[in-house]
Amino acid sequence: MIEKGPSLDSEAARKRQASEHGLPEDATWDQIRDVDSEAARKRQASEHGLPEDATWDQIRDVDSEAARKRQASERGLPEDATWGQISSHDSKK
Repeated sequence: MIEKGPSLDSEAARKRQASEHGLPEDATWDQIRDVDSEAARKRQASEHGLPEDATWDQIRDVDSEAARKRQASERGLPEDATWGQISSHDSKK
């Protein structure tokens, strides 16, 4: 069986995406996705008030902390209530 290579449309799209990302024409889809992921991480870091080199874990930590404070506030608990205290409050209802 003869394997069919990538379609010309797909190849043109890859080359176009590579160019739009400032990558060489022969960049792979994985390399293009890596550039997209890096740009998303930097954007999220900025939106969270973190330095540009913040990791995804640091970004998730900020999200988790904001969610904990919001959950505490919605229940009338102090802002520094722990997840355990929030859970305990919920189980008493």
